[in-house]
Amino acid sequence: MQSIDLYNFMLFFIPTLSSIFMATMLCGDIVSANGRDRQLKFRLLLCILSWMLCFSTSAFYFFIPKAYVYLRWLFYSALLVQPVFFYRFLFEIARIRRDERFSPLHYAIPFSGGLFMFVILFVVPYQEQFRTVIDYGAFSGTQDFFGIVFGGMVCIKAVLDVYYITLCYANLRRYRRFIVDRSIDEGRLSL
Repeated sequence: MQSIDLYNFMLFFIPTLSSIFMATMLCGDIVSANGRDRQLKFRLLLCILSWMLCFSTSAFYFFIPKAYVYLRWLFYSALLVQPVFFYRFLFEIARIRRDERFSPLHYAIPFSGGLFMFVILFVVPYQEQFRTVIDYGAFSGTQDFFGIVFGGMVCIKAVLDVYYITLCYANLRRYRRFIVDRSIDEGRLSL
């Protein structure tokens, strides 16, 4: 690696390093926490770890594309599960009733997308996948199905992001309304 490539590589890993630092601090805090605090901090840790995994595997796309072909399923899994982990964290914080449950079906699309990409790793020839990676996503192979899948994952990520941002907004809005209504009620002394 030339010195400029090494510099760019290190610059690219700054988000990963900051995620590692935050995760380390949070792990220390999780050990001393108990009950609901521990669960909330663990949910936040999952968010941070998914961001770290996404940043670190995406670096391979630019700097070591041969390895990225094998890591792409892990990258897409982390990329697709990020909004779900964040929504789960926000859901736990802004939950109004204790009987509200987070549906495990939220994890279905991210994990099935990652599993699908893992299967693609063995179905589509390595050279086709590598050619798509080194052309920065411009499909240039003979496997039309792989080109559609490679481009389609970005669309799935965009749809998931919009969906979970909307859910987060609705959940926060509902929680705010609950807090305002509760604080207006003079019969209740504390929130």
